[in-house]
Amino acid sequence: MPKSLPIALPITLRMYRRLASGLVPIAPALIKRRLKQGKEDPARVGERRGLSRDVRPHGPLVWIHGASVGEVLAAAALIERLRDLNLRILLTSGTVTSAAVVAKRFPPDVIHQYVPYDSPRYVARFLDHWKPSLALFIESDLWPNLILAGAARRVPMVLINGRMSPRSFPRWQRMHGTISALLSRFDICLAQSKTDAERFSALGGRDVVTTGNLKLDVPAPPPPEPGADALVPGELPPAQPAPPKGELPPLPPTTEPVVITKAGSPLLPAALIRLPPVAVAPGSAPPTITPGTVAKPT
Repeated sequence: MPKSLPIALPITLRMYRRLASGLVPIAPALIKRRLKQGKEDPARVGERRGLSRDVRPHGPLVWIHGASVGEVLAAAALIERLRDLNLRILLTSGTVTSAAVVAKRFPPDVIHQYVPYDSPRYVARFLDHWKPSLALFIESDLWPNLILAGAARRVPMVLINGRMSPRSFPRWQRMHGTISALLSRFDICLAQSKTDAERFSALGGRDVVTTGNLKLDVPAPPPPEPGADALVPGELPPAQPAPPKGELPPLPPTTEPVVITKAGSPLLPAALIRLPPVAVAPGSAPPTITPGTVAKPT
């Protein structure tokens, strides 16, 4: 059943959307300044405007978004398990350092993109191109237009590893209508701790469940081979060489529905998300993903 969305946005979000739309003409100047500061990749600045040179793979595509290096590394075990389920992964982040980590440490079939600037125009381009089947937002990098546009397109969205600091909580309480309009767009909120879960619930989160900290599940790196560079704790082993641009290695299709559930899974505990068969004929539309029920912890 489709998620029910609030009819009207609070005035704060309406003003934010108008301001974000009005800033589009100065985006080139902003990008130029960030390039001088080393905060953008000159070869990939188009991604900040929702443009991509990469092709969307066929079949269900799981989109995972994290702010920077810490969130990207926290998703490592999750990404590994999703790949074991023959699912394609789109990973977005906002920093040059996180992009470098993905290129160096993740398998080549994990597609990395810079998250677009939070303008309705750029966000629409991004979603039109990638058409994610499921969106997973890590921790607290919540861009309003990205969330609102995804929800408007009925993309199932889950907040994972959710964190609400003691400093942020009272601030959001004073802007309850704003944060509630964003959190209510998520089908499920998975919080790091009981305190985080209580805060998300108080601020309007739906189906909030305590699941623990994903960063604690990042495996320790294996001992380096003689003569090899030692890995920093929390990093992943080097990825295999990437294939030519646009030529992702094939993943074997599955012909049975895939279920990600709490039972036996440290990755999406409490979330029950049922995926249709992954096998898709070339050129056909990707199947949809329907959120299921929440398995409450016992």
